[in-house]
Amino acid sequence: MEEYGIIICDDEKDQVRRIHDLVKYAIWSLEDSADSKDKEFKITLEANSYIEVADYLEDNKVDSGVYFLDIELSRDRADKDGIDLAEFIRQKDPNAQIIFITAYENLAAMTYRRRTGKCFKR
Repeated sequence: MEEYGIIICDDEKDQVRRIHDLVKYAIWSLEDSADSKDKEFKITLEANSYIEVADYLEDNKVDSGVYFLDIELSRDRADKDGIDLAEFIRQKDPNAQIIFITAYENLAAMTYRRRTGKCFKR
């Protein structure tokens, strides 16, 4: 059976709980799917900072993990953000599936620019 670890990282604890609940519901919904019979999805880490996820990945081998990352992990601009974390994750888990979470539309555009070097305007 293939196992897929799911990691959630957001500096807001309430948001981590909400994402956890949504992911648990999605896992439950997939359990009866024919496509998922040979797959197991499991939330392996709920974190509130870059360092928590980085430490976890240093201590645990994760392959093809699914990551829900807040883009803005701190209100302090000097701290590493979700995009920095995604770059670190790619070094440790090249097959990672990364899903960015943000409540701010302007941060979504910034993520796209940083990843591809360009951004489309509406």
